[in-house]
Amino acid sequence: MMPWTTSSSLVSFLRRSSKAAAFTPLANRAPTPQWHMSVDGAGMCARQLRTLLVLVDGRHNNRLEPVAHQSSVVGQQSWNTKRKQYYQQHRASSANFGTNSSRTMSGAASKQSLVALEEARRFMVDCLVKSRTPLAHAQAQADLLAEADYRGHFSHGMNRLEMYINDLHKNACDGAAVPTILNETPATAWVDGNNGLGAVVGNFCMDLAIKKAKEVGVGWVCAKRSNHYGIAGWYTMRAMKAGCIGMSMTNTSPLASPTRSKEAALGTNPISVGAPAKDGDGFVLDMATTAVAVGKIEMQRRKNEPIPLGWAQGPDGHPTTDASVAFDTACLMPLGGSELTSGYKGYGLGAMVEMFCGVLAGANYATKIRKWTHAGADSEADLGQCFVAINPSCFAPGFEDRLSDMNGILRNMPTTDPALPVLVAGDPERHHMEKVDKDGGLAYHVNQIKTCTELSERTLPGVRIMSLYKIRVADLEALLDEDELDLKALRNFCFNGIPDCNGYRALCWKLILGYLGPRKSTWPAKLAKQRELYKQLLTEMVISPGEQDGPECIDHPLSDGPESNWSTFFKDNEVLLQIDKDVRRLCPDISFFQQATDYPCELVRERERKLHVRVAPSTLSSANVERKGVGMTKQINLITKRATESYEAMDNGQEAHWEVVERILFLYAKLNPGQGYVQGMNEIIGPIYYVFASDPDLQYRRHAEADCFFCFTALMGEIRDFFIKTLDESEGGIKGMMAKLSNLLHERDAEVWERLRDQELYPQYYSFRWLTLLLSQEFPLPDVLRIWDSVFADHKRYDFLIKICCSMILLLREQILENDFANNVKLLQNFPTMDINVVLRRATNLD
Repeated sequence: MMPWTTSSSLVSFLRRSSKAAAFTPLANRAPTPQWHMSVDGAGMCARQLRTLLVLVDGRHNNRLEPVAHQSSVVGQQSWNTKRKQYYQQHRASSANFGTNSSRTMSGAASKQSLVALEEARRFMVDCLVKSRTPLAHAQAQADLLAEADYRGHFSHGMNRLEMYINDLHKNACDGAAVPTILNETPATAWVDGNNGLGAVVGNFCMDLAIKKAKEVGVGWVCAKRSNHYGIAGWYTMRAMKAGCIGMSMTNTSPLASPTRSKEAALGTNPISVGAPAKDGDGFVLDMATTAVAVGKIEMQRRKNEPIPLGWAQGPDGHPTTDASVAFDTACLMPLGGSELTSGYKGYGLGAMVEMFCGVLAGANYATKIRKWTHAGADSEADLGQCFVAINPSCFAPGFEDRLSDMNGILRNMPTTDPALPVLVAGDPERHHMEKVDKDGGLAYHVNQIKTCTELSERTLPGVRIMSLYKIRVADLEALLDEDELDLKALRNFCFNGIPDCNGYRALCWKLILGYLGPRKSTWPAKLAKQRELYKQLLTEMVISPGEQDGPECIDHPLSDGPESNWSTFFKDNEVLLQIDKDVRRLCPDISFFQQATDYPCELVRERERKLHVRVAPSTLSSANVERKGVGMTKQINLITKRATESYEAMDNGQEAHWEVVERILFLYAKLNPGQGYVQGMNEIIGPIYYVFASDPDLQYRRHAEADCFFCFTALMGEIRDFFIKTLDESEGGIKGMMAKLSNLLHERDAEVWERLRDQELYPQYYSFRWLTLLLSQEFPLPDVLRIWDSVFADHKRYDFLIKICCSMILLLREQILENDFANNVKLLQNFPTMDINVVLRRATNLD
């Protein structure tokens, strides 16, 4: 059985105008639609969308219903009802706000085709992976590009993919590079992007700024040696999601002429400022400091349409309306236009961004930056970027309420034309996202589609015309459509990877872990029963002692009797202290676990009932939960790669995801006193909870905590021998598993096995963590989810895990044979970035 490779192609959607498949918004969608002067980048005004719906086979009669937005989308989840109704009443005209959208894009509707958002994202991931980019980095970049298109900024979405691919192929950008911190204070940091992808560098820097803002009130991070980082609003929306005011800016290749100059010296130098408001109504300003972003000119050039006067200069230094001339000259006018129309203000703003990004960060600046080219450059860009996060709680209380009020004042101002309401930051983007959701896809211009078809043929040769990804989705839907599911067929399907959309992974894991049975008619009753049971268990075992006792109770905190609830309470705290430490550093490379859950547990909404409060002031030693010998804690403490920063707790009425995981683990330890909690269980439950809590189905996501508890319990029932020291020597114990790995390696490559034996590099030095934590520490989270698809689905389950571990060693064969002991230890304990499909294919071939 060969694992399915995720090299799906957009070619089928690019070559026809058939109805796009249903899609789910990106799981980690940034918080709020960004502000932009118009949505005309791809001809996407409301009038043309309506025309498109009429043109394409009467598609308007069979449109998909809007998909429920992820809770992380501030501004989409719970917008003030009155304002939303007012906005929707006039939204058709909002797309024309700003610059010439209806005039410059006339007739474009007949030249567009719909493409499902998830299909577009998948295509971009595949192209980047095929260009030697690690999957996690490819997904980060594709998320940003897909989000730009989803919000109507087509100039910075898939339109930019070709430039990234060309830079990667010419080694002008390193897709695998990871940013490093060069200098740091409590409030600032200077980062080297190491010539990595702009989204990877930008996400790292903004997350670092957010962390500092949470700790000291403000975080200011500058980066050098970065690359094109997409829409600036993507990063400020990350700050908004964390409850901060965000600001981001970047310099770019010289494309803008200073006032009175006929040659370009500054970049478009975009700047974005974003802030969260009440009920999800936020403010995000995202603008270039030039009259327009160069991508807008590029889009007009692709469509052979003119540009408005005042966007760019020709080679003679005078304004031009010829998009091709403007594109070739690459000399944009500053925001405001000429000196007579105050263009010097835009020039000054652009110079300010250059100072903060290029000069302050120690990157290239002004004419020292390489010339911009869509065909890919031959040298590093060394762009400078700046990311700022401000914690509004350090200032006047009620910031979000006042900002929401300000937005309301602006929206309700008298208008010069009743058909054109006053807009605030994000209104045009909200309109565009609603249209995409309703129509079931993104409307790309045919010339953009032609470019992507050529790009697909260049980077994904041999891919079938029909999208592999769409075929996979259709096959899974057929399996799940039966009244009684064929679990064997479902396992075979899941072994080759579960499509990352529509909550399929969450549902399939519930099925193959045995939480749900094959008969669909039994699911409602089973789920209701288990969720009620979980609620009862929380009530009985997690609520602090004394809350449930009647007035006749004589138990008290000083009681040391064996039946004393308080005695048990203090003993539990010793275990809870270790759990609290572990969950606070769960998956520090993503911000998900420190974000607020949409559905905090009603039983513990008050701060005093939260588990972390019980151990916050405690000085209890965790020594009593540390195991000796080959025990989990000792080994992980020796070789763990996780960062140790702690996540802050939420205010009353809110809970962070890590608090939910803490409660599940504590309840599990209470119910399994013979095993208790062992460090590392947090790494097992983390991916399961992440999948369930990211389910686009709101009813499933609402009960992610209870469902995760029972699935985690089922999984631990199969691997509990890994965590019990007395069973280490058994066949299913950790030593037995490592012996199986050693034997398989000896069978498949005796030379590598002998090399490791001669160096006395035994499996416990590197494979202990691999096996006990199911490889959750060796790969980025998206790859871990893909691995677990196969591990959970395989009928021998953990035998396949051993084969994956063996394939990891075999893929490092040449390095292992050349390295000395020290380098081999480092190599195996820090497995290098690698395409997970290569690892899984090699593991499957070991059968």
